[in-house]
Amino acid sequence: MYKIVIVIILSYFVFGCASSSLDSKLSESKESLLIETNNYPNLIAYYKGQLKIKESDSTRIKLAEAYANNGDYESSLFVITRVREKESNVKAIVVECNALFELGNIRQAKLCLLSANELDRNNPEIENKLGVTYAYLGYIKKAKYYFELSREHFVDDVKIKNNLAMVSMIEGDFEHAASLLLPIYIKGSSNEKIETNLVFSLVKINQIDSAKKILASRYSEKESFQIINDIKNSQSVNSPMI
Repeated sequence: MYKIVIVIILSYFVFGCASSSLDSKLSESKESLLIETNNYPNLIAYYKGQLKIKESDSTRIKLAEAYANNGDYESSLFVITRVREKESNVKAIVVECNALFELGNIRQAKLCLLSANELDRNNPEIENKLGVTYAYLGYIKKAKYYFELSREHFVDDVKIKNNLAMVSMIEGDFEHAASLLLPIYIKGSSNEKIETNLVFSLVKINQIDSAKKILASRYSEKESFQIINDIKNSQSVNSPMI
């Protein structure tokens, strides 16, 4: 009888551990699937459910990132400011900085990014975002400095070339901007932001036929004509960075 009780108890612990392990694996699989499919509304619901069960800074950061990826930066900022000891958590600070930037609080975003940079030197993503922030504030030399620093620390080539091209466009050097962006387009590695900046630069250096070819994949002939005409008549640069 004693042996039977022991076996039952051991079986309970074995099956209990196995069940717990299985639940954990299923939960991780669900999270991975939601991330891979960019299903941010359900990912947000998933993380909120996890936080109701157990408070966790890492889960809270993930929730803030999910809100940001879903375009809800106000909720992202609300969630991330409630992370404990956020001041020493670089990942949490960066999420906060991005939310501030997207909400239009550019100067606050700059201060936030400088704090993150102090904690994590040589982080190319932080340096790149600092470059973007300084460019938006009109400090072109500072922007160029951080972009070059980011490039030295191996940030994504496509991202940094687009941002350096944008600086050249602000300075009026559209030829240099086009020389940075055209090889990316030819290789098939471009995106809408890059193509926008490339078309703008090509029109400004009077390479209209090349600009038309790029626009043809997205716009009708009439729409392309209007876009090119608007660029010709524009006085300022208001193109996207990454």
